[in-house]
Amino acid sequence: HGPHFLCAGTTGSGKSQLLRSLLWSTALTYPPQRLSFVLIDFKGGAGLGPLAYLPHCVSLISDLDASQLMRTMKFLRADLTHRKQVWKQLGVSSYDDYIDLCRNARTAPDFPELIICIDEFRMLVDDYPDIMSEMMKIATIGRSLGYHLVLATQRPQGAISPDIRANISTVMCLRVSSAQESFNVLGSEEASHISARFPGRGLLRSADNEMVEFQAPLITGLYRQEHQGRCRARFVLDLPGSQEPTSCQALSDAELDATNTAIYQAYRNAHQLPTYQPIPASLSAPCHTDLPESAAPFALLLGQYEIAELGFQAPFIWSAEDGPILVQGGSNEWIPALRATLLQALIQG
Repeated sequence: HGPHFLCAGTTGSGKSQLLRSLLWSTALTYPPQRLSFVLIDFKGGAGLGPLAYLPHCVSLISDLDASQLMRTMKFLRADLTHRKQVWKQLGVSSYDDYIDLCRNARTAPDFPELIICIDEFRMLVDDYPDIMSEMMKIATIGRSLGYHLVLATQRPQGAISPDIRANISTVMCLRVSSAQESFNVLGSEEASHISARFPGRGLLRSADNEMVEFQAPLITGLYRQEHQGRCRARFVLDLPGSQEPTSCQALSDAELDATNTAIYQAYRNAHQLPTYQPIPASLSAPCHTDLPESAAPFALLLGQYEIAELGFQAPFIWSAEDGPILVQGGSNEWIPALRATLLQALIQG
């Protein structure tokens, strides 16, 4: 029903669990070579953090770093430009056509579908409106290029701009704190009447204005096999004065996260990691062993550089033909650089 989705729900409504179950179910349906995630979590990684262990996750941003966000936007724009060029060369106009072409040629797709999930996008609206505007441009252009945007917030009032309404027609709303918020998201006050006793209960309004009530699942971890022949009963109704048996007590948040993380890690270990990286890891000090085999007989690896606008990241290599090197900076900066280059020269004899 997408291609983009909006999700709203107040604290304790089950919004984070809904996002996890959505992403987890798509990861079980498609391999990493067919589907990738970019996760932006403005709650310190508490909501989407465990999903970073999935092999589908190619980037997780969990802090309010404007420079990191701008870098992400530049790489996503470069990826979209690359896809448009490939689409034009192949003579296709949509991602479905691209997948059909790969299927007929019996080749794996070079470009998986990409889900960009932003938990608490209200932070973008309030603190980084330019980045939010850029995200809407990506949503518009990415419709036919295999991009899907999932925006979630606890406080929808005032955060849903005309651009968001124009680009996102499928809306999920769990319990919200007021009838006004429910009407702002759904065009109906029904979500404000959902009981707090039913986390994960919500309403979905599709692109054709069909309203569907749903119950989101809770991923509680591994199924614990009971001994054969033993019957187990659960209380379904919360009767006055009744107490839930200890075997049915809910896991704590810490236990839930630890169990989910273990599942994601096991799934990662069982799958080959994808080579597709629209947003490469941030620049770090390289090791001399990172020199490519095509480097000159005597070459020094001075560092790494990237051009985010072109989606490009590569080692910065010096060879003897390049002439003398001038290193400028404070002593705490150039001394480590000098030692690194001398070490490489000594290793190469």
